[in-house]
Amino acid sequence: MPGSSRSRLRLAAALILAPFLSGELVIRGWGVWADVGTMLFPYLWLYLLIETQLGRRRLNGGQVFLLGGCFSFLYDGLFTKSMQDGAALSGLNWAAVLGGPVEWGMIAVLWFHCLESFLPRNRQGAPLWRVVFLSVIAAGAAVIFLWKTLMRHYRVEYMLGPMWFLDDAALAAAAAWLWSVFRRSLRQDGGDYVNPPWVWAAVGVGLWLSGSRIVAQACDGLSLSPAPHLAAQLVWMGALAAAFRVLWRDRHAGSAEPLPRGRLALAAAGWRVAGALLWLAFFGAGDDPRLGFWSVLLFDLPSQGLFTYAFLTSRLEV
Repeated sequence: MPGSSRSRLRLAAALILAPFLSGELVIRGWGVWADVGTMLFPYLWLYLLIETQLGRRRLNGGQVFLLGGCFSFLYDGLFTKSMQDGAALSGLNWAAVLGGPVEWGMIAVLWFHCLESFLPRNRQGAPLWRVVFLSVIAAGAAVIFLWKTLMRHYRVEYMLGPMWFLDDAALAAAAAWLWSVFRRSLRQDGGDYVNPPWVWAAVGVGLWLSGSRIVAQACDGLSLSPAPHLAAQLVWMGALAAAFRVLWRDRHAGSAEPLPRGRLALAAAGWRVAGALLWLAFFGAGDDPRLGFWSVLLFDLPSQGLFTYAFLTSRLEV
C-alpha cells in the first residue's frame, strides 16, 4: 500500500477507534463522530502529537503512556476542568487527578498498539502538514480556553473563587512535569525506556480507584454498615497489593524487546470495543449514574486489569 494511502487509512482508523476506547461513544452515542470539535480536540490532536513523536524516533508503550498522562492534565484538567470540583476544599477532584492520567495513558497505549498491530506506520519522519495541524488545533483550543475563562464560562470559577486559578496552575505544572519526564526518557535509544516505580504506583492507584468505586456502590446498594464496607475495601486493597507484589517480583522475566500484537493488550482494547457496542445495543447512549456500576464492573475494570498486566509485564510496541 502506498505511503500516503496507508497514512490516511491509519488516521481514519484512529479516529474511528478512539471514541470506543475512551468511552465517549457510550456517553454520546453514534453522533460523537459528527462533533467536529471533539474529533479535532482531543482525538485528532493527540493522535498527531503521538504520531509525530513516533515518526521522529522509536518509542515503546511506556513513553506513550507518559504522553497520554500529560495530555490528561491539559484536557481534563485545564480545558474541560473535570479534575476540579467545587465541593472539595482544595478545589481538586482527587479521584480524577489520580485516575485521569492513568486512564488517558491506557487509552493512548491501547490506541497505538492496535494501530501498529494492524496498520503499521511508514517510518517517514514527521511531515510538515502534521506539525502545522498540531499547531493550528492547539492554537484554536487555547483561544477557546481563554475565551471561556475570560467570559467566566467555567462553573468552577463561580464555585471556587480564586482557588480555580491555583488549581489550573497546579494542573499545568503536572502536565509540564510529565512532559519533562517524557523528554528525559528520549535519552534512551531505541525505545528502551523502562517504567519506573512511580508509574507502577500510579497504575496501581488507578486500578484501585476503579475497584474501590465498585465496592463502595455495591455496599451502598446492599445497605451495609460502615464496618463491612471497610472490610470489603481492605480485602480489595489487599488482593490488589498481593497481585502487584507478584508482578513486581517477576518484572524482569519478560522480553526486553517491544512486544508486537500483545494478546492481552489487544484483548483489553477488544473488550472495550465490544462492551461499547453491547451497551449501546441494550441501553443506548447516556451517562446514567444508576447504570455506571455495571458499566465499570463489566467493561472498564476488566479491560483495565488486562491492560495493567500487559503494560507492566512487557514493553508494548506502538
